[in-house]
Amino acid sequence: MAAHSLPIAWPLGAQQQGEPGVARGRIVDVRRTTAHSATLTVQPASGWGGFLAGQSLRFAVPVDGTWHLLRTFPASSQHTAQLEFTVTRRGPVSEYLITQGRRGLPLLVGPAAGTFVLPLPRPQRLLLVSAGRGITPALSLLRTLCDEGHEGDVTFLHYCHAARDLLHREDLEQLERHPGVRVERRYTTAHGRFDPQHLDGLAEQPVYVSGPETLVDAVTAVTARWAEPTLSEISAPTMPDNETIARS
Repeated sequence: MAAHSLPIAWPLGAQQQGEPGVARGRIVDVRRTTAHSATLTVQPASGWGGFLAGQSLRFAVPVDGTWHLLRTFPASSQHTAQLEFTVTRRGPVSEYLITQGRRGLPLLVGPAAGTFVLPLPRPQRLLLVSAGRGITPALSLLRTLCDEGHEGDVTFLHYCHAARDLLHREDLEQLERHPGVRVERRYTTAHGRFDPQHLDGLAEQPVYVSGPETLVDAVTAVTARWAEPTLSEISAPTMPDNETIARS
C-alpha cells in the first residue's frame, strides 16, 4: 500500500508546528494471536482528524529515545475513536512492538489516507476478498457494516497459508454470526490459491480485494467483466521498518 508522505520533522513538536492531521496517542490494548504478529489498539489524543473504514495510517514509535517512522498500516478497526492495526515482523521496530508493545506506550499517529472505503449509500450486496495481511482493511469494512446494522449480504473470502497463520481469527468468528455475513477461510496448503471458480455465484456485486498484487490481478481479471465496480488495495512488499527520523 502506498505510503502517505509525511515531512521529516513530523514527530518533533508536530502539533505545535501545525502539521495537519498528526496527534499523539497511546496503546490501550495488545493482542498476540499468532507467533509473528501483534494487534494493537491505539487511542489518539482529542483533535485528531479521524479515519474512514478501510483507510491507512502511518505511526511513529519511540525506541530507546529515538523516533522510528513505521510504514503505512491499514486500520482493521471500524470507524470509531480508537484505531486497531496489526504488525507483522518486518524489522527491529515491528519486532519491538510485537515483543515489547504494551498498554501505555506512546505513539504518534499521522493523517488517514486511501480510497479503499465504503460508498454511500451502502450496497445491498458486497464481496470482500483478501489474502495474508490484506485482511486488515477488508475487516475494517466488514466491522463497520455490522456496526451499522447492515441488512444485506456480505461474502468474505480470505486466503492464508495455514490455519495457524490466520489473523483476526476471533474477530471473524464473531462477525460471521451477523445476519447476512458469510466468511470463507481458504488455506492455500490445503485448498490451493485463488481460482476463478471461487467466485462462481458471486457475480454482479461491488468487490473489494486487498492483498498481494498477484491476488489483486487474478481477482480483477475476473471481476472486470462484471457491471459492478472493483476497488483494490495492494499489500506492501516486505521491507525494513526501522526508518530513524529524529531524537525524542
